Amino acid sequence: GRQSGPVASLSQHVLILSRAKSTAAPAAAAAASACPFTGAEAKTPPKLNHAPKLPIVGSIPFFPPDESDMYGYVNRRREKYGEWYSFGVPGFSKSVFGTMFLMNNPNEFVKVVRGEGTYPSGIVEHLWPIRTALKECNSALVQTNSDGTTNYGLLDNGEQWKKQRMFLQTGMLEPRTAKGFIPGISRAAELAASGAPEMGREGKLNHYLNAAAFDMFSSFMLGEYTQAAAGRDDDTSNDENILFCNAAIRFMGISMADIARSPYEIIMNKLGIKTEQWREMIDHWKTVQEIGALKLDRFMEKRQRGELNDVEKASYFNNALERFEAQPEGDENNLTLDEVKQLCILSLFVSVDTTSTVTSWNLVHLALNQDAQEKLYNEIAAAVDSIGEGQLTASVLERSNTPYLTAFIRETNRLTPPFPSITSKSNSSRPIEIFGQKFPVGTLFVLENIGNDERFITDAKSFRPERWFAEEVESRKGTKQEYIDHIVARDPFGQGARRCPGSRVAANEILCMVSHWVLKYKIQVSSPDIKTLDDIEKNWAPFIAPNVPKLDFVPRE
Repeated sequence: GRQSGPVASLSQHVLILSRAKSTAAPAAAAAASACPFTGAEAKTPPKLNHAPKLPIVGSIPFFPPDESDMYGYVNRRREKYGEWYSFGVPGFSKSVFGTMFLMNNPNEFVKVVRGEGTYPSGIVEHLWPIRTALKECNSALVQTNSDGTTNYGLLDNGEQWKKQRMFLQTGMLEPRTAKGFIPGISRAAELAASGAPEMGREGKLNHYLNAAAFDMFSSFMLGEYTQAAAGRDDDTSNDENILFCNAAIRFMGISMADIARSPYEIIMNKLGIKTEQWREMIDHWKTVQEIGALKLDRFMEKRQRGELNDVEKASYFNNALERFEAQPEGDENNLTLDEVKQLCILSLFVSVDTTSTVTSWNLVHLALNQDAQEKLYNEIAAAVDSIGEGQLTASVLERSNTPYLTAFIRETNRLTPPFPSITSKSNSSRPIEIFGQKFPVGTLFVLENIGNDERFITDAKSFRPERWFAEEVESRKGTKQEYIDHIVARDPFGQGARRCPGSRVAANEILCMVSHWVLKYKIQVSSPDIKTLDDIEKNWAPFIAPNVPKLDFVPRE
């Protein structure tokens, strides 16, 4: 009864799991008639094919990646080897060949999720440069087991992982708690939005987006409005927030793009030889650690003096300190203060280069799709006026009140996901049967993303948020196209017990940032030569991200 105008009309279009009827019948009917797969074909077990592999280098020499077009590369690889195949990737499997088994059927992949056991596997276990950096810098998260082996805590599995993970996710994953941080995140996003025009003119939007992600997460973590993205130049070397962001970006680029995928670096690491690139990476990690520790220590000193403001008192770190202090004495599951601080620094570090990848693609799609941008503006503006009483509130951002916003973000993730696969997992607890074949414990499986593959999805290269309205979703049922509607494909944060612990916070950051951009500006591409997504340069380090072109942010009246 509260909705009117654009919100009322758009609310009649229903997203996944909604019950209202859509007016998209013609598009839905066309999608159904053009569907490349029938229900019977969707249920036929595919043949397991094997890409050739060599020790250490895996399958890379036989099908080298095209880093300028990773979406096309993965689609071509799937076309070559089929819907169910093995492939070798250096460093991402316990096998000397780097063997992983790739599929695109989410229903089959759920078997792997159910076989996780008490100590499930996760992609972070294979991020050996980050794990080794933690160990080399004597992180409190890393411990030595009784048998002399190394336990990497949050980046490992077992009891130590579980203990650190449970502490970290408390206050992050619970929906009501995460929703409570939206006012602070929205304020940080509003401040960050003011820096967009200058960075857009100067062609520095990728760095701006990293800084904006850091600003929003800092409001959550420390109750601090850092304003790193609010119109500051990225050469401000004396600003610790900019230094932190720069170090985090360089570390991720070197560790996951230059080192993790390099057979030479893998061999040197196994031989205990530290290369020049490795030393540079460690220097950046030390910068992250030093600035992060300084920020947390300042917070704790202020807390000790009783000078925290209300926003700081409500912050995640303050809550973490309260939980640390409330730990029962002598409990073997207790964390040390250093572990708590390291978890928070690691979270700040990760925030810089993860959420920004998603927001960068949303920004590109806003600029390239003017009609969708205007629909989004009309919906959000009407909801702010009728529901938020002039403010961008948590209620405004609910899917029932801004359904087109949810559809826009979902469509961005379908067409331009931050990673070519949806998730990867190993069957940690027991042998498993996939497509009628048995695999031993510890086999690595990957669920590929087919959302932008024209062989599977009708009109796959078009940006149409309307494809997430109820009638189009219904038309995909019983076909392979319905794979994109599966719950495991809904967002880029993974699934199961290893799902990104900050996923709810990140989702709220994306909603807030996109909303403030659209409310404040009409966003346009500056160059007349950039008209479609094919004109956007992309990089892969470590996520697939656009080199965001110069954009014009024209203030709305």
